[in-house]
Amino acid sequence: MDESLRGGAGSAPQPVSATWASELARLIATAPVNLVSRRDRPDVLRVHVAEAIAVAHHLHVREGDRWMDLGTGGGLPGLVLAAAFPSSTWTLVDSRAKKLSQVRHFADVLGLSNVHTLHSRAEELAASPHVGAYDGVVSRAVGSLPQTAVLSRPFVTDGVVVAIRGPRAANEVDAIRSLCADLGLVVDAISEIGGTIRPTWLVRLRGQGPVPADFPRTQRALLRATRGGSSDGSA
Repeated sequence: MDESLRGGAGSAPQPVSATWASELARLIATAPVNLVSRRDRPDVLRVHVAEAIAVAHHLHVREGDRWMDLGTGGGLPGLVLAAAFPSSTWTLVDSRAKKLSQVRHFADVLGLSNVHTLHSRAEELAASPHVGAYDGVVSRAVGSLPQTAVLSRPFVTDGVVVAIRGPRAANEVDAIRSLCADLGLVVDAISEIGGTIRPTWLVRLRGQGPVPADFPRTQRALLRATRGGSSDGSA
């Protein structure tokens, strides 16, 4: 792995037991709400949960940190990361109440006391007490990389935004460098991670101070420039 992705000393992730991982996969696959595609339901453990476990080994999370999983969907990777880093707190955000209700249920069943769920869209939180309140944001399903950057930026000051991407990650990063300058972000690291069925890359962006007071207005313009704002995966 690219050690720069960790960004310094942090807590090593706690092992996620096979029993715990299998139970999470079962909960997701049998939920009354569609949380993954129908074709992935028989293989949630290998396709989705294993990817989240691999991500945990590439994150820098310190004791007491506050992290957000933006657009958590069925609770991934946030639930796994909360289990791997029990001394940090994780706020799982999504705009779809039915899915988020399932995620809350999963957290309770799995004994995750460091998980909070928040029903909202990212755009609505861009002018709220959540602005600048997090040490990191992780996201795997919030549209394009530009959309992820725009939607995540308000929640970190000098913290990080970690986007889980596919094999075109390097090209995506090259395409958003000017946007990052507008957002007060810098590209910190990009790394392919192993142990996943699908090719998986992490793009790490670092905040450069607080966002301007008028960012909610600026954010709307930037989202329009990225072709329509957040996708169905947006929080």
